[in-house]
Amino acid sequence: MNRIEIKGIIPPIITPMHADESINTAELRRQVDRQIENGVHALFCFGTNGEGYILDGREKQLVLETVIEQANGRVPVYAGTGCVSTRETIAQSRMARDAGANVLSIITPSFAAASQQELYDHYRAVAEAVDIPIVLYNIPARTGNALAPETVARLSRIENIVGAKDSSGNWDNMKAYLDGTRGSGFAVLSGNDGLILDCLKNGGRGGVAGCANVYPRTMASIYDCFAAGDLEKAQEYKYYSTQRPVDIGTFPKDKDNPPIRIENYEGRIWVENDTRLAWGELAYAQPLSEKELYNYELKPSRDNPDMRRVMDAQAQVVGKWEDEGRVPEGKRLTWFYPDFGCYVVKEFVSP
Repeated sequence: MNRIEIKGIIPPIITPMHADESINTAELRRQVDRQIENGVHALFCFGTNGEGYILDGREKQLVLETVIEQANGRVPVYAGTGCVSTRETIAQSRMARDAGANVLSIITPSFAAASQQELYDHYRAVAEAVDIPIVLYNIPARTGNALAPETVARLSRIENIVGAKDSSGNWDNMKAYLDGTRGSGFAVLSGNDGLILDCLKNGGRGGVAGCANVYPRTMASIYDCFAAGDLEKAQEYKYYSTQRPVDIGTFPKDKDNPPIRIENYEGRIWVENDTRLAWGELAYAQPLSEKELYNYELKPSRDNPDMRRVMDAQAQVVGKWEDEGRVPEGKRLTWFYPDFGCYVVKEFVSP
């Protein structure tokens, strides 16, 4: 087994698509370069933000091979290969290994409730079937199955199970992962962007950061500053980052909410119609031009005392639209989130 150091900020890279829902490999390659050039430490295909759950096997192979080829050894490439059944998880894991992935991230099975022993047996069977590093992935809100800290500690003793990503959002659970595997070389990653720095301070190795799809340099700087011993600067970058702006563009909206376009200062994020139709609506995002990039930067709210006034005024306007049950075609507003210290541009489009 090739040893890979599990560390840093690892974006669950998006899967860009054309309007016909085919994979936009050209945009995917641009995203790979953008992420690496902005300092991320690895790339993760088919994470939650990559929407692996809506891709078929051939699409997954295409995406993974494209990312591996474009990364060209500059950073490790993780592949999310967890499926509902152990057999399919093994098949996807072998596909990823053969494609050249460096690490597997395996989510717990979903839908059917599994006991802790059944989860242990599932992961052990996969680990025995593929000689490649495996990172466990705990996100019970999405799968319905939670990896208990005691199960993670047991699994950590299997040679090629080398880490765990905790996306429960429960600090006590992540801390129990850290405490239960401390001193063993087992890597714990935060799957919650707001807990990455806390994870690092308690012996964790970094995080799989959805926000890094929007501002990779900011997120990567949290880890880089911490690793350099500059905790104050790491804390400052944490302040600049937030999950909230990304949440409004990560998942397709439900039928009661209009799609939203999101732009960000660090570069092209999604292409239009990039998100697969999963629940009847599309979440839109519009890339910025090179010229527009220089007009966006993250700033603490204290640098702009008028920020709260602007945000409140805009909230009243959008609130009026929502109360009236209408969204003017093409309306665009720059939203300021002073509590989180960043800008997000939202363009409302009629459903």
